[in-house]
Amino acid sequence: MKPVIYYSVAMTLIDVVAFVALNAMLPTSQDPQTLGGETTFVYTMGLMFCAGALGGCLYNFRGLTKHSQLGDYREEYNLSYYLRPLSAGISGLMVFFLLLGGALTLNVGSQFQSEHPAWQSLIGRMPYVALSLLAGYGSQEFMMKLKDLAETLFALRNKDSGEKR
Repeated sequence: MKPVIYYSVAMTLIDVVAFVALNAMLPTSQDPQTLGGETTFVYTMGLMFCAGALGGCLYNFRGLTKHSQLGDYREEYNLSYYLRPLSAGISGLMVFFLLLGGALTLNVGSQFQSEHPAWQSLIGRMPYVALSLLAGYGSQEFMMKLKDLAETLFALRNKDSGEKR
């Protein structure tokens, strides 16, 4: 269990440093010329990945605490603890894309009052960061909902009977 604890702490520290650094590099206003539109978008994607990974690290700590209290930790759990920050980071990034693409909606007042998207300002990014953290924390549940969404959107049905193939 100790290697998993060390890994989780190290990943959390790396994520926090990357999160703070990316936040510091991103413009605080909605002027996209401050950093450049493409660069701002790439840094914002990195920020959302880090936010999701932080949520996954938090979930790791929760699980490790629970197993420590119950004394029921098994070696079979290691892989899920090692992969969770990565899958949570991807979940955080995916929720950001789902919000940008309109599959999920988020009303941020300044988004509709300006010609620049809300995620280009510090205050406008906070709801996206919060949802990325949440998607990372609940990455398993988030992925199950994505599977349901994909099945709904892309389900193949027989034209005659209406049944799935």
